[in-house]
Amino acid sequence: MDETLLWIIKGLLIIGFVGMFAVLGFIKGEE
Repeated sequence: MDETLLWIIKGLLIIGFVGMFAVLGFIKGEE
């Protein structure tokens, strides 16, 4: 597997997790 591809996938996973928590926190804050 290509090293750069691995880093891109890791980056996308991290961004996805952070984004998910940000959305959940935003929804909880709105209530």
